[in-house]
Amino acid sequence: MKKKNILFVLFLIVFFWIIWYLYFQASWINQVSKNCNYDYVEKVYDGDTVFWQKLGKIRLLGIDAPEVYHPWWTKVKSYKFFGCGQEAKKIADKKLLHKKILFCSDPLTKDKWKYGRRLRYAMIKEKNKLEPFGEYLIKSGYAKVYKYADCKYKKQYEAIEKINKAKHLGVWSSECILEDKNFKKKYLK
Repeated sequence: MKKKNILFVLFLIVFFWIIWYLYFQASWINQVSKNCNYDYVEKVYDGDTVFWQKLGKIRLLGIDAPEVYHPWWTKVKSYKFFGCGQEAKKIADKKLLHKKILFCSDPLTKDKWKYGRRLRYAMIKEKNKLEPFGEYLIKSGYAKVYKYADCKYKKQYEAIEKINKAKHLGVWSSECILEDKNFKKKYLK
């Protein structure tokens, strides 16, 4: 009799685990729209630019992460990299590099941007829900909201940025601000 009870309890545990698992998988799948594609990230250039197999270079929508190399670095070969840009790149490497990521377009923006890069959100799974990687990077403090374009998550991003700015986190820290000012003062006269 005890053997039957144990088997019944095990059956119930497995049954409820399967139901729980399918529920969360269904919620994951329901968030995927027809404007999205999965693919592997082959390379991370910096916090807001990656290389995707199918479309090439992707500019992540709605965020502006510090450069690993400043845009003017070709003029100033002695200036190697920005520390704050390296932090943003490390976070992107950890979350995106060599992983299958869901890339989604936004109907509020163009498909392509400067330099021929496609504009996409990189959606990552955080706490059993899909979240744009841009949100994750802004929460960590190593990206700002890209002010010059509208996108689906802009207000959400701005609210997070406001908190980080008040706390002087990441790109809002005195070190990152000073690093940028020193570069401009020294090399961009």
